[in-house]
Amino acid sequence: MLRHARQLVENAERIETLANYFTQGWEPEIRIAMDTIFPEDLMLSVLNAFASEHPQIRITLVESALSGTDEALLRHEADLVIGGHVPPGFTGHFLLNIQFLAVAHPSHPLHHNDAPLTLDDLKSHRQLVVKDSGSRRLDAGC
Repeated sequence: MLRHARQLVENAERIETLANYFTQGWEPEIRIAMDTIFPEDLMLSVLNAFASEHPQIRITLVESALSGTDEALLRHEADLVIGGHVPPGFTGHFLLNIQFLAVAHPSHPLHHNDAPLTLDDLKSHRQLVVKDSGSRRLDAGC
């Protein structure tokens, strides 16, 4: 009986804490759409810190690409978006620069070029394409 009573008290305390959060304007869930170019380890570190301070708030993280990130915001599928630009009509803050690098195996012909690589150098070789997760499909070659 004592064990059940303790569980009931713990549940009541959780409900009281949740009610406190809601009266302060906190939502029970935060839905985040994050573009795949954003560093995952950084995001997971931030989410871990947030969850430690606010364990009652559920976080849903969806990875998206290109226009899919904007669409998640426009379709009200996300409360917060981390992407490459701010969609018209919304406000945003700059977080960080991300540098893209062309990579190839050391035996690839691009490694034998002494001059800095240009877009024309890259065009004649195989590309990996990031598929757009949005309905507009603005695929980007890498």
